[in-house]
Amino acid sequence: MPMGVAVIGGGISGISAALDLAHSGFRVYLIEQRQTLGGKVAELAECKIGLAPWLAEVENHPNIELLLGGTVEALSGTAGDFRLTVSGRVLAVGSIILAPGYEIFENVSSSYNLDHPDVITTLDFERMLRAATKSGELTRPSNGQPVRKISFIQCVGSRCTENELCSTVCCACTARDAKIIRQRFPQVEVAVFYIDLRVFGRDEQLVEELKNDPGVRYIKSRVPEVIPCGSPVHMDTPSGEPLLLKYENFAAGTIEQQAFDLVVIAVGLLPSKTLNELTEILGVIQDPFGYPATSATNPVETSVPGIFVCGCANGPMRVQESVAQGSAAAVKAARFVKRSDQHAETPQKHAPVGEAPRIGVFICGCEGEISNNVDIAVLAERVRSHDTVVHVDTELTTCETAKEKITRGVREHHLNRVVFAGCSPRDSESFLSAACANAGLPPYSLEIANIREQCAWVHTREAATEVAGELITMAIERVRHQPEEVIERYPVIPRALVIGGGVSGMTAALEIATAGYEVTLLEKASELGGALNTVYAFPTGERASDVLARLKADVIRNERVTVYTNAELTDWWGRPGAFTARIRTAGSDEEIECGAVVVAIGTQAVTPLGWLGYGAAKNVVTQAEFSALLAADTAVAGTIVMVQDVVHNEGVYPKYTSIELVTNAIRAKDCNPDAQIFVLYQEMKTYGIGELKYKEAREKGVIFVRYTQDRPPELNAGIIAVFDMVLGEELQIKPDLIVLSTPMVPSTGHEHLHELLGIPMNEQGFFIEARERPRMNFMSVDTPTRGVLVCGSALFPTSLDECIVQAGAAASRACSTILAHEYLTLDPWIARVDELLCRGCGLCAQVCEYNAITLQESDGLPIATVREAICQGCGACAVACPARAIRCRTSTVEQFIAMIEAIA
Repeated sequence: MPMGVAVIGGGISGISAALDLAHSGFRVYLIEQRQTLGGKVAELAECKIGLAPWLAEVENHPNIELLLGGTVEALSGTAGDFRLTVSGRVLAVGSIILAPGYEIFENVSSSYNLDHPDVITTLDFERMLRAATKSGELTRPSNGQPVRKISFIQCVGSRCTENELCSTVCCACTARDAKIIRQRFPQVEVAVFYIDLRVFGRDEQLVEELKNDPGVRYIKSRVPEVIPCGSPVHMDTPSGEPLLLKYENFAAGTIEQQAFDLVVIAVGLLPSKTLNELTEILGVIQDPFGYPATSATNPVETSVPGIFVCGCANGPMRVQESVAQGSAAAVKAARFVKRSDQHAETPQKHAPVGEAPRIGVFICGCEGEISNNVDIAVLAERVRSHDTVVHVDTELTTCETAKEKITRGVREHHLNRVVFAGCSPRDSESFLSAACANAGLPPYSLEIANIREQCAWVHTREAATEVAGELITMAIERVRHQPEEVIERYPVIPRALVIGGGVSGMTAALEIATAGYEVTLLEKASELGGALNTVYAFPTGERASDVLARLKADVIRNERVTVYTNAELTDWWGRPGAFTARIRTAGSDEEIECGAVVVAIGTQAVTPLGWLGYGAAKNVVTQAEFSALLAADTAVAGTIVMVQDVVHNEGVYPKYTSIELVTNAIRAKDCNPDAQIFVLYQEMKTYGIGELKYKEAREKGVIFVRYTQDRPPELNAGIIAVFDMVLGEELQIKPDLIVLSTPMVPSTGHEHLHELLGIPMNEQGFFIEARERPRMNFMSVDTPTRGVLVCGSALFPTSLDECIVQAGAAASRACSTILAHEYLTLDPWIARVDELLCRGCGLCAQVCEYNAITLQESDGLPIATVREAICQGCGACAVACPARAIRCRTSTVEQFIAMIEAIA
């Protein structure tokens, strides 16, 4: 058997890595010290349900072997030929991915009274929210009384002597929790006590929405203590709140106090307790904070070749970033192994469905979650009365038994349609479809009746049984009236098209090429490099020209990468795995076939004409221009004023804005220690390890002045006037040099690719990745268009290391979902047009939110045409068509009529 890849850690990042590798055909050993998968994400209120399909897929994937309760004991060998000992068993692996997650800061000061039942951590509150979702009430842990006022205290166990790093995620998590509270419990008031708001993109928009909510207050302050009711300082308040917060209100310059029912402490994130032991066993060098040492240009590679790190084992980060790092680590780890024998794909021979229906109904008790509140015997008796049902099985208790029973039942009873009654399709559809396929049935022969969430969880036993019976009856009618469809199977074109020749595009192209596939790299400019051509240095100290030179050389040397400059994509059509792209170069058009598309176009800086004299005065420059001046040793002016956050009506500030600012301030101080440097800002967003740069700048004498949005800095007669929120008075500074941090806007290609490839955009014009429900997003670089990925600053202007991670993730997803497969099948639910019935009215195109339908002329008449790559099978077009000329093949009018009549 070929060597596999060991993934150590069964949280979201490890799962992401394992699935990408397994889908690409590699053997994976997923090692988790606990007895369950999911890690900390499984404890989050909005993530548990969203995580379930991933868990089901991991547990049922033939290329993944789960080693739950496994402990790593020893390692020998080198990259490509490791021997990893896990709980006494020796595994032959070519590479290893570290993903053991994080722990929360436990050494919380006693002044916060965390032992009080109404003072809880963020993770405790997530569990409380989940319980409140079922009960419908948010109550105090101490006495069960309703919560009326909640406070969140940020930065406890972060940005302190015990943990100097910013934990990155706390501000965003608190904002989402506040939003959930206000949506589900509008009577509850929320107060958030914070030092700096470090949120970006959609999270930043959410915070702005919350600030406009009268039931939410953001208070810039430090909270040194939480005083329980009954203490000498705080006796019972008239309204009965048990907890008193004393804090310094930065805006008012006063010491204030407020009472609350519940206090939520946003504690810091630390490396997993097992990470130190793992790095010692594996010989991986750690950084000063206990994380594996990596670099900005190799963000998932450790000091040991063949060993990679991802997720919160690599530093504090959001769920979406953890998912991206898991995928990026996967594509790196795949270099050291060969695909397993199980990857060989053979065509499935499907049993004919068009003959007389022979339906099998499989009812799962879901380990008591259904059977305890639904009478399975009554359901079985009702189901057997249907004349087309030839087999009923009620001896299913788990997903594993369901899969086995369905495969065996189809074969033994010659079933040509299957109804599964159990949990949500989100949990079960993927592996049940695989079970049907293994038994020879096409994917549309399966129908799932959700009798857990829709019945057992929400009704009394009698009502749940009745509703479950109706759902199963409708499912039977749906498959009974399902017309036979030809499953179209077609070969995959093993080539990727990468659009954008910056750091993200070149990285994605190289990763895909290294995986063994051809790549066409498209750049609209005359040379590769994108923004790297105009940047001098990164906050890490690396020169952009050095990074660019290495990437360019690697691209040029790689025989699998074909580069087109001065080129653009003008048209695109086809289906996932078999696209055709029309490319326009100087004076000619060319068509290229490809299986996947990676969009990696960048951003452009806003030119700040008129901002504090920019464009009129020579002593006003941008941070990028200042970086170049520093490189030339000409930026050693006596007084330098750096201004951040001054404009909010154009573009967005990149994620790295604050880190770039403090880095340049430090460099300026190093050039001239006597220089006076003032930083005018609203929020200092030096997230993660950037907090150390912030600290270093202050220690070197850089003066930080916080102003408010309603009182921005003003320049008059060469003097900058700014109101210092902390001091409570106006400062006047006569600068020798003014340095502006500038926002970014999408490149000019965003709108064109939005229309052509069907990638949604946000209000600022940046692309939006695919969204799963519930709200927590596990899709980091995927788009709604299967086979089209997006990465880097095309999503949001971000840092070098994050661009490289996202590019690796996009490459991994392109390989695992498309390129690694010899054949794909066309989704049977894609809409189809009957040209004889189509009147060309265009209503279908108007209602399609994916722009998947266009009107094309045929014999001089307009005819609706479906773009197969973009169609999501939602059925909106079929509903709108007055002539019934367009339909989703697996959702016909006849099916729905039969379902309605069956329970009428």
